[in-house]
Amino acid sequence: MKKLKQKAGSSLLKEIGVGGDEKEDNTSNQNTNPSNSTNSSNSSNSSNAQNNRGGGLKMAPPDVMMNISDARASLETKSYSQVRFAIQEAMRGVELKIGEQILESFPNLVSGMDYDKDQDQIITSGIGFVGLVIGRNYTDDDQGLEAMINNNSMMISSVNLYLTNPAYMQSDESDGMQYKRVTVQGNRALIQYSDDSGYQLSVPLGQSTLFSLKCINFESEEDVVAASDNFDLAEIKSLLGEN
Repeated sequence: MKKLKQKAGSSLLKEIGVGGDEKEDNTSNQNTNPSNSTNSSNSSNSSNAQNNRGGGLKMAPPDVMMNISDARASLETKSYSQVRFAIQEAMRGVELKIGEQILESFPNLVSGMDYDKDQDQIITSGIGFVGLVIGRNYTDDDQGLEAMINNNSMMISSVNLYLTNPAYMQSDESDGMQYKRVTVQGNRALIQYSDDSGYQLSVPLGQSTLFSLKCINFESEEDVVAASDNFDLAEIKSLLGEN
């Protein structure tokens, strides 16, 4: 009887417009809440804002001596995380300096092609030549040459697999690539060719450094080797401290 009375009362209240579905009321209140509407409007205005001022970032290399001084000061206070950061920054500055020296040793002209200074690159992680990349591009009409230095043990291992293979010349049917061992400035090297990508010359320098040339629209492998003679590989090895 008690349940029947509650049900009858609830039905009566609905008929005279009192009460109703509480869940619907809450939803309605949320949709018409003025504060929610304002926040949504502000968020929309913020996302539509466009930047029209700013001077960019100063891309100067890290100050080596300053970071060494910071590392010493942090070491005295036993702030070892700051010591590590300062040493990494100092190392990054040193590697950038070495990269600049190596680019200065690169020729300005190779096989009649001039270099594009804006495309010179030095990339470093600051942890002891691991991942160091130095590059320069040369172009003339439809001909191009990309000179790269990489500190990458995986790339070195891949090239050495071919250099130590007893077969003098071989081809890979899967990608149409031809491989051949050659000698460049007294260093063992690998030259490869495909109709799609042209020639690539890879010369290991020491234990972890790879010097490479990617040559587009060169006539022959002799032209590629001749182009490599413009680069002083002994000087590059010396600047990188490779044996």
